[in-house]
Formats: sequence, C-alpha cells, structure tokens
Amino acid sequence: MALSKEEINKYFHLPIDHAAKELKVGLTILKKRCRDLGFKRWPHRKLNSLNLLISTLQDDNEGATVDDYTEVIITRLKEERRRVQENPDYKFALSTKKLRRQNFKAIYKRKKELNLALATTFEARPLESITKEEIVQYFHLPISEAASKLNVGLSVFKKCCRDMGFKRWPNRTLNSLDSLVNTLQAENGGATVDNHTKQIITSLKEEKMRIQEDPDYKLTPTKKKIRQRNFKARYKRRKHLNLDATTPLDVIYPTDNTDSEEIDGDYGSDNDSLE
Repeated sequence: MALSKEEINKYFHLPIDHAAKELKVGLTILKKRCRDLGFKRWPHRKLNSLNLLISTLQDDNEGATVDDYTEVIITRLKEERRRVQENPDYKFALSTKKLRRQNFKAIYKRKKELNLALATTFEARPLESITKEEIVQYFHLPISEAASKLNVGLSVFKKCCRDMGFKRWPNRTLNSLDSLVNTLQAENGGATVDNHTKQIITSLKEEKMRIQEDPDYKLTPTKKKIRQRNFKARYKRRKHLNLDATTPLDVIYPTDNTDSEEIDGDYGSDNDSLE
C-alpha cells in the first residue's frame, strides 16, 4: 500500500535515508512516492534550522520570560515551521531567511573560535609543525580522518591546507584511479597485461603521482573519459546483480565537483533534493 502524506510527514525532521528506514521502504521508493505527492525537496534541514533558531532565541534569555518582540519572532518562526511541514517546498519569508543566515554565521563563528581554542589548549599539535610531506601521506583518506591522524581539528586542518595552497582534498580522485588500475589488472585474470593496457596503467599511475604533488591538478580529458566508462560499467554490473538499487547518481556519473572534497566549508543547502 502506498505511503500517505501524513505517514511521511512524521519523519520530515530526519534525513531522507533515515526516514526511509523508519518507514521500512527503500530510499528510491520513498523519493518516488514524494515526487508523486508533489514534494520536490526533503525539508529536514529547513525544519532543523528553524528548531535551532527558536532554541537559540529562547536560550538567549537564559530561561527567563522572553520579551514581547522576541515572542513575536518565535511565534512567526513556529508558523513558518508549520507551513514547511504542510508543504515541504514552501519558501521562507525574506525576514526568516535573514534571521537564519545571522544565526548560521554566529554558530560558525563560535565553532571557529572553539576549534582554535582547542588547538592551542589541548594536545593538538601546532600548525607550523605540519609539513606538506606529512599531509600527502593521508591524501587517500577522507579529510576528517586525515585530520584525526595528524591530531588536529578539522577546521584548523582545512585552514592549514588552504595556507599551503590546496583548494581541494583529493582522496576521491586518488581512490578512483586506484580502482581503475585494479580493474584493468583484474580483467586480465592475473595474466600479463598487453602493451596497450600497460600504457594506460602507467599513465594512470603518473596522473596519481601528479595529484599527490598537487591536489588541485585536473585529470586530462582522456583519463576522465576512462573513469566515466569504468563508473558506468560498474553501475551496470551492480544493476544486473541487483546488489544496490539506491546507488547515488553522483557515484555513477561523477562530475568535476565529486572528485574531491572542497577545503572551504559552507552551511549547505536547505533541503535534500529528491530529483
């Protein structure tokens, strides 16, 4: 039986993949049902940001009764929240958007100050002691894991990378090249590869070496084409075996923005797209 709007509505506060688990349906099925009901986007980020904003306004009064002006703002935010719950595609009023931006900036500033304090107060190592050679050793890991290995906070580590001139973290590009080399070698079943394949593998390893030297290095069009073919071939095999019906599209058809993790952080978009 198809899920009703009321059933789905109960889980709008969760990320869409968590909601699918709670509803005991596949992610793709839930997305399709949402589209059928007319929802273009999943609203949990909008709702959570409103809840955070309401809590912040209440906490600023340290438990005391809020003044009339603040009470009016809180009431308006609760009304906005109700409208989002009724219609996930509802667009905030300009005044609400402005409040949210101000709150995001305040939270970001506090986090940044806290990260800097932690880096100097506890056992985190000083930034000047981290060398490019050390960082290169962890390029194959997600940036958060690399920061942990080097015993520094994530925000501090990103700043360190930017100071060294790295705009992007290259672990996805490196891992995809490793996967492509392994695939080409495996297709020969352990036999000696032919000269043409050997040349391709050698060129891929050279590309990998260049990325390790310069994380912002862009793959040549030829290498991008080979990677895209490999992604498509792997997806077809998965689809044929029905191993994973909900593989994200950005894994199947990688874009320039999915190769690496951006060093610069942002606040994210309001919602998860259902497209």
